[in-house]
Amino acid sequence: MRRAFFALGIGLIGCGGASEGAPPSVFTAPSDGAKGVSSGTPYEVLFPLVDGNLYQYETTDPKGARGLSIVRIHRESATEGQWRLPNATKRFTYAPGGLYLERLGARVALFEGPIVEGRSFAGEHGGVTRIASTSRTIDVPAGHFSGCVETEERRGGDAPTTYRTVYCPGVGVVALEVEAEGLSERAALRSHGPPVAIGPDGATIVR
Repeated sequence: MRRAFFALGIGLIGCGGASEGAPPSVFTAPSDGAKGVSSGTPYEVLFPLVDGNLYQYETTDPKGARGLSIVRIHRESATEGQWRLPNATKRFTYAPGGLYLERLGARVALFEGPIVEGRSFAGEHGGVTRIASTSRTIDVPAGHFSGCVETEERRGGDAPTTYRTVYCPGVGVVALEVEAEGLSERAALRSHGPPVAIGPDGATIVR
């Protein structure tokens, strides 16, 4: 189960179950990506890729152990961007018909429109993803969010697994959960926004 947490292909728990020490400098250095660009698609509202923004997620493994995962956004163009983790980079593409993650030379769907309850499409993990709600309300360490979209992918076979992801407008992924064999792993958003550097003159936002 430890390596099963790959909602969005991000692997937050597997990659980031670490101490809360200072992150690598790449997560606090000024960003060099594309600024002020937009794909113009509805998927960007639910999965914004704002260059330089930093996301921190509190994680919980099946034994209840807690960790912290960090993601830095790098925007490549109006239609492409990255999630940069300490040991991986995930590339995403906005298209008229959906939001896609690049994996092993192919694109897998995180969303395929329209975004309406009950909509189903081929899932990232080989199952079927269904839009379970377009009005989800959720509380996570980062705060209270409403009007969110929850997706649920169920994969059968010898190891049935359920992947749930909650996306909130203007924020992105606020919660992930994987359930398999009666166990679960979770990640919940703790903070998001541009990095803040603490120096002799106080706090400075890193752009």
